[in-house]
Amino acid sequence: MNHHRTLLCGFVAALSILSHTASAQSLGERDIVFGTDLKAETVVKKAKALAKRLVNPKAANYRARGDQRRTYFFSDANKDMPYRVCVPDSWDGQSEMTMVLFLHGGWNDESSYLDQNDKQLVKVANKYGVLLVSPLGADGAFGNFLRLPATFGHEEEMLEIMNDVAGRIQENYRSEQDVVNVIELVLAEYPVNRSAMYVMGHSMGGGGTWYIGAKYPDYWHGLLPISGPFTMKRDYPWERLRRKTIFMTEGLQAGASLSGSRDLYNFAKNEINLDITYKEVQGDHGGMFPAVLEDCFKFMTKPTVHITSPAADSIHIFIAPKEEIAFADIALAADATAHNSQVAKVDFYDGKKLIDSKTVAPYEAIITTPTSANHTLRAVVTDNNGETSQATAILKDVAASRSYNFTQSFTLGDNVPQGWYVCNGKTKRTGSINFYSDGPRILHFTSKSRGFEYGIMVQSVVSRVKAGWAKFGTTDAGSKLTLHAGHYALKYKVCNWNQPEFKPVTICIEHTNGQEVASQTYTPTVNIGGDEASKFSAVEQQTFEFDIAETADYVIAFYTDGLRNSDFVLGQLLLQALSFETTGIRTMQATSNSTKIYDLLGRQCVQPRRGLYLISTPGSKAKKVFRP
Repeated sequence: MNHHRTLLCGFVAALSILSHTASAQSLGERDIVFGTDLKAETVVKKAKALAKRLVNPKAANYRARGDQRRTYFFSDANKDMPYRVCVPDSWDGQSEMTMVLFLHGGWNDESSYLDQNDKQLVKVANKYGVLLVSPLGADGAFGNFLRLPATFGHEEEMLEIMNDVAGRIQENYRSEQDVVNVIELVLAEYPVNRSAMYVMGHSMGGGGTWYIGAKYPDYWHGLLPISGPFTMKRDYPWERLRRKTIFMTEGLQAGASLSGSRDLYNFAKNEINLDITYKEVQGDHGGMFPAVLEDCFKFMTKPTVHITSPAADSIHIFIAPKEEIAFADIALAADATAHNSQVAKVDFYDGKKLIDSKTVAPYEAIITTPTSANHTLRAVVTDNNGETSQATAILKDVAASRSYNFTQSFTLGDNVPQGWYVCNGKTKRTGSINFYSDGPRILHFTSKSRGFEYGIMVQSVVSRVKAGWAKFGTTDAGSKLTLHAGHYALKYKVCNWNQPEFKPVTICIEHTNGQEVASQTYTPTVNIGGDEASKFSAVEQQTFEFDIAETADYVIAFYTDGLRNSDFVLGQLLLQALSFETTGIRTMQATSNSTKIYDLLGRQCVQPRRGLYLISTPGSKAKKVFRP
């Protein structure tokens, strides 16, 4: 097992053990491994209820302009909690504003950054007409336990920093809740453009930006972490940032923060293709902050665009005779807004090809009769000042006239491939750009003697039939599998994972509503143990033949046995169409004594209904036909 995985396991173990020893309320399952176990939906619900109680349209300062120091009673801390709201002088009292939530650095408060350099931050926000909101964070780190020198890519430092997490659990609970409380208080009072909300922070606040940005992604159009690369490659929900815009800045004399930011940028830009811009300026960790403020607010006040349809990246595989493959039209839609300007147009592209251009809302376009291709869909907004920004979505239409190899996407360890939906009985995961240290995911096997290099580990952490599974073709995972009527063969390799007793695996072809079409049970004969370097070269390829009666959308599913820890690894999956049936060949009559009709289970039929059947006639081979 490689070194980084061992360190991370130690890091998580340290977090768990220390939290148990220091607090009556230990950290349980965490949405983000280096943060709290607070449930995002619970935190938001609590904050909304608070805002509903406290925001008073009759209050003297209701929707006031200018720089305001405010407080609210925070019951979790049993005291009044301060926060700062700076409303631009240019606000007309009605229009929706761009909003930025600013998270301060360590050993500071909600006003420290706003007051420094002759209130530079407040003045720049006012200049660009942005609503500036700065919470205290209740004396914590906004839910993120990482801090200097535990920057991105430095797992040893992360483990060392996490050794004192026990004393910070409760303060981080309060800190995270306070941040969301302030967000909802402001949203309940001021009209905010929900498509132009940003989270920005410096140092510890940069870590808070990565954490709050991904744990509460529905708030944000973009993230602006400043000299704060406090996030991790693994167990962080990178896929939630796929459609966010990110502006990351760093100081050339910032030491450990500089190297972490460079590593983080290279990873986000080149390995997972996030929409991220990076700028370095002269200055150390603290001194670089004033130098980037103008750039940050220019970034936030560009026109914004968000693709609303398609709602998520997706893949559609269509297996059929070439002349019968036809993909549905692609409906494109986007929301676009401009700050202190007007939207001039929204251009829609498929790759580099301009599809349509709209100058007024609704901003919509249609790609008719799309071809089999990887469609990089872009919406580019331009305002009347010539400023532009764009949003991107990926849609893959794959035409396969005879076969498709699903494992061609099994190329990234600790990931879930695009289009796949996996579950261990408790946790469900979809294909993403995440990197997991445990649970169902792709394993990369490094032994020279192996049956396959990559495979999906499918776990069952509960004792229940079909509790663990891996599926392709579900809307939850953004995948679609269309099969033409015909006879198919599914060729796969499965081996046991880390258990000497072999457990059966059930392979199913299902309708999208879960109804079973065909299934096969196979018990693996090879156990590869709990180490990626284990030898397992004797894994044998299996073949599962089945029939599809009518052209429709289907799901391929692999299920665990009913016992806990009946885990397996799927390392090869090739679907082949052995023959295609044409619909409506003939109407069969079961009147001749010399002709016999059987269903696909071998049962003789007297009055067959719609579907595939075998007809046996004396003197000729059995013939498969489709009865309409």
